[in-house]
Amino acid sequence: MRTAVFGIDEAGYGPLLGPLCVGMSGFVVGDAPVVPPVAEDACDAHLSEPRRTGDAEPPAFAEPPLWSLLGRAVSQGPGDDRGRVAIADSKALVRGGARHGRARAELLAAGVCAFMDARHMHTQEDSDAGAGPESPAAQAMTDLGVLDRLGVRLRPHAPAWARGVAATLPEPWGGPAAVVRARAVSAAMRRASVRCAGVWARAMFEAEFNRLTAQAGSKAAASGAVVRDLMRQAWALTRALGLPGLIVCDRQGGRRGYGPMLAAWLGPVGAAGVDTVAEGPQESEYVVRSGDAERSGGWDGVRVRFRVRAEGCSLPVALASMAAKLARELLMARFNAHYAGRARQRGRPEPEPTAGYTADARRWLSQAGCILDPGEAAELVRIC
Repeated sequence: MRTAVFGIDEAGYGPLLGPLCVGMSGFVVGDAPVVPPVAEDACDAHLSEPRRTGDAEPPAFAEPPLWSLLGRAVSQGPGDDRGRVAIADSKALVRGGARHGRARAELLAAGVCAFMDARHMHTQEDSDAGAGPESPAAQAMTDLGVLDRLGVRLRPHAPAWARGVAATLPEPWGGPAAVVRARAVSAAMRRASVRCAGVWARAMFEAEFNRLTAQAGSKAAASGAVVRDLMRQAWALTRALGLPGLIVCDRQGGRRGYGPMLAAWLGPVGAAGVDTVAEGPQESEYVVRSGDAERSGGWDGVRVRFRVRAEGCSLPVALASMAAKLARELLMARFNAHYAGRARQRGRPEPEPTAGYTADARRWLSQAGCILDPGEAAELVRIC
């Protein structure tokens, strides 16, 4: 059974400085393993709402094992002695990459760009045509170019520190090595009847983050707004493909119940109802119906799963985690470069770069105090 599978995850939920970034990746898999529906009495003890027996039963399927299907080209960690592309939870990947002497952003980009470039290759007749001189993998890359490919838009709402001129990235990000990685991933996907539908990221900057957090009294509202927009995009793509869909999302804080939230998020884009399958301590699952039954032989909609530590068991979520983390890394590099340049212009000491997390952010704010304009520190700091 062909199915569309999407994964969503965030990076930068907790920092004091810099943007919140959320990533998404999507795949069309030729033969997702079919599993029988779960019996009513075997459902999770926290089941909050039974299925509606009068409705057509949606096809039940396990998430395709993409790490296994793409195992010739993809590994779950850095330092692979077969030279495969590492796709894993971004935090674990960055920690492991440091042990192997890999720069964090470079390691993230190797995986994210390999899938974006492989997708480009699949628009050509074959891999050789896809890796020609005009292929993104063969070109020198800039930070703005990578952000643009991910869908991160910096105008008109991005702060001044994010907008500046593009920075050229080191050769490992593009050129021959990137072409080799992309060809390997492309070939593995072709063998496994898998296509990459896309890899995306969205960035929410400080002003909007603080506005939404203040309005709702919780920063979960800020994260939820970006997840909502990406989930709507996954919904639209799945409808356009006419395939059963599965959206897997890393659990949002300690929440277990998502039914009303999904109805509010997807109702405006055509969802006709949300049925709860299970709500439990590790996973909550829902069927979101579109009501367009004629087109799909009795059922048309998606399953949505919110899972604890989903990035460790779902390749689409892990790749989404990497895309979000890569976008944040590139944006924080622009943040640091902007204020280092201002310090040089004003003849003041440059603040040491920061990743934006609380303790280090406070250190940076102290060092940068002499170059920040009046009121600027308050605009940079996110509400915790």
